[in-house]
Amino acid sequence: MNKWTGLTLFGVLMICLATMPCSQASSLGSHGSRGGVSEAAVEAASAAEFEALLQDYLEQMRDLKELIQRYLASSPYSLSHYPLGTLIPQEVLQKRIAEHESEQSFEALRHKVEKADEEWRRKQEMERLIADRRGRLQDHGVDHQLGVITFLLVYDINSETLRVTLLGANHLRPRDPLEVVVNARVSVTVERCGSNKKAVLPRPKLSMLNKLASNQNVTQHLNGGQKTTGKTYTTDASSSSIYWRTRKPVWNENFFFDGLQNRLLKRLEVVFRVFERYPTKPPEAPREDLIGEARIPLVKIHKKLTDNGVKMVVPEKPLRRLKVTGAQEAGGNADQQNGEENERNETEEEEKEEEEEVKQRVEIELPKEEPWGEKEAVTRWLEGTISPIPGQDAEMEELQSICNSEAVHEELQDPELMRSVSVQEMSLANAEVKAHLDTIKELATTPSTPKPEEMGQSSNLQNEYDDSEPELPQSERPFIIRRLEGWHFINRVPEMRPYYGTLEIGLKFDPNLGKIVISIIKGKEMYAPDGSLMQVWVSVQQKTRICKKFSPFSAMGSMRLGSKSNASRKEPVAITEKVGKLFRTSVRTETAEPVWDDRFAFDVPKEQLEIVSFDILVHNQGGIIGGLKMGHSGMYVASQHWANMIQHPGVWTTSKYMVQ
Repeated sequence: MNKWTGLTLFGVLMICLATMPCSQASSLGSHGSRGGVSEAAVEAASAAEFEALLQDYLEQMRDLKELIQRYLASSPYSLSHYPLGTLIPQEVLQKRIAEHESEQSFEALRHKVEKADEEWRRKQEMERLIADRRGRLQDHGVDHQLGVITFLLVYDINSETLRVTLLGANHLRPRDPLEVVVNARVSVTVERCGSNKKAVLPRPKLSMLNKLASNQNVTQHLNGGQKTTGKTYTTDASSSSIYWRTRKPVWNENFFFDGLQNRLLKRLEVVFRVFERYPTKPPEAPREDLIGEARIPLVKIHKKLTDNGVKMVVPEKPLRRLKVTGAQEAGGNADQQNGEENERNETEEEEKEEEEEVKQRVEIELPKEEPWGEKEAVTRWLEGTISPIPGQDAEMEELQSICNSEAVHEELQDPELMRSVSVQEMSLANAEVKAHLDTIKELATTPSTPKPEEMGQSSNLQNEYDDSEPELPQSERPFIIRRLEGWHFINRVPEMRPYYGTLEIGLKFDPNLGKIVISIIKGKEMYAPDGSLMQVWVSVQQKTRICKKFSPFSAMGSMRLGSKSNASRKEPVAITEKVGKLFRTSVRTETAEPVWDDRFAFDVPKEQLEIVSFDILVHNQGGIIGGLKMGHSGMYVASQHWANMIQHPGVWTTSKYMVQ
């Protein structure tokens, strides 16, 4: 008998003994003791000692029962669904034993150890690669804190024109971490997907004179005593106008791209590049920095020219070559050889697609001996082809004679059957096919040239009775057919704007004490662009805005000179900032996950929450690597964090910010 079967039977026996009444157990014990011990020794034992021994024996049996149940429940092939006291089938026991032995075999254990060793080696290799290429692996250019851009794409498949409408942007973040407004300009181009990116410029929309004339009519805004333009038009066809000192510009400008074939849309994308323009004096050259870009692939509006599974026959057109500018507006150029290879591969793919489209076109076999223009060739071809009439002429005559015979009329006694249904259908089909053949013959013949007198009469009649509407010009035709409207995050360009990790900041406001506590909690993935570690610390400084309408020193000077003050004239407003004490955290070195947990308390009454801000800057041994302005007028994430702090007084609110 197998060892597992014996163990199971032993467990069942013990369970039966444990559930047996004490009287039966005592009798069983007395009968068993008489076999090996003398009757004098049994009689000498007291009843109390025997009862104690029996109770110990029963407790041991109960413990053994619990141990067996625990073993059966904890085993990978549990048999707990079998009730206690029932006999387990031999097949189930054998299967369980075989599975357990296969798991505990040497081959299974060796395979498990090899798998764990391979997993450990793969993890070590990945950690080594991440440590070597930290700067390149962690920076994917995705940034949700630079703002969003809204757009509308409309593609006309007939004229092969793409209209890109730049609607506006929101929550723009300038390059300077302490600035809250930005001078925004957007460049709109169409580029090829892949490494070899070449820009396609839009159609010129306005001349330089019109743009300069429109700039003279721009409204002026009074800001701190200085007049600045709110909007400035540019002369570049791919550039939008410049909005000055705003975070929510609204452009609503259109850009048209001509010659974009439908089959090329799946390899193109619309690129919106957002620039920050710095104000300069006229002799100086304009200076600007790239904030970020948004790429919208045109494969979303690309569709195959099919309808209900039936391929449409499109007339062949000569391939149009897009006007391509070799240089990009921002970013480095790719290698020339790689660009030529990629362009050659793309042209080969386009030729293959054209061949497939030609194969899929529906073709009709026409006479190949002589052209369509000759009447004799068409007549010969029509006479030589097999007639598609359902029946031949002899069969038709035979059927008509049978149906019209007197024997049939006498048998059926129905004069209406003289023209049977089948004969009627065949005659209709014959007449229809003959009509089609006549139209083909008429089309094949060369038309006769009418006389000049007849042409004049027909033109006069046409002009007299023509009440149709004139054809609309191209500019007034409605734009069709495919639309794509939405918004997209402005992502960071890794080469233009380095990424130094994230910083977690906590805020708490106590309105009763009039205090704001700023906690610099920790940083994450704080690596240099080359992947090395940095020496990082954070500084916090309070600033309060103060508005001054008039200076007392200038008033005293005007009184000495005897000038009269004009109360009706508005004096310029001077906005200054009162700078508070600078606090800084300790320096963290040799780590990419610095933890500070430093707290700084500031006295801020409830009435000054809208005019107080905090400059939080992240420093490295080489200078400032990032920061933000925390306050009511801060950027989008900071202003939301500030609003949550005010809405939940006395509660810590935390948020993470990208250091860039």
